[in-house]
Amino acid sequence: PLAATTNAMTTLVAVSRRTKCARIRLIRRRWLSSKTSATAGEGKKGEGDLGRYVGIGVFLGLAGFTANLGYWQMQRKQWKIDLIDDRKAKLAKEPASFGEVLHARALEDDWEEYDFRQVTIEGVLDYGRELLVGPRSPPSSVDARDAGNRG
Repeated sequence: PLAATTNAMTTLVAVSRRTKCARIRLIRRRWLSSKTSATAGEGKKGEGDLGRYVGIGVFLGLAGFTANLGYWQMQRKQWKIDLIDDRKAKLAKEPASFGEVLHARALEDDWEEYDFRQVTIEGVLDYGRELLVGPRSPPSSVDARDAGNRG
């Protein structure tokens, strides 16, 4: 390709190998070097650079924010995997007796050990004291608008 340069434009002449035709393309260049002088129709050097730097700053800020969110998601995923593994390990342990759990609660000794752990209870079920709990209305002290928003 042959190129002829002027101050504001570059003319590029390219000959296609397939069609053997010449194409002329005008390429507009932005001169940022200090060697170019501003003419009467053009703005001063560096006049539009503030918007460019703001755009770059916004882009880099968004890219950094997105990278931080990705890192946070990876940490959160690992935390969830560890949490699930911990709960699976607790469920796989030998079931504790209800008396053992009550004793640990009374002493407040390593209470978290019994979270998500199976518990065995021995006794006789008294069918005469069964109670069926159905839908209930809110207590009278609760406003009707707030009845569904409890918890």
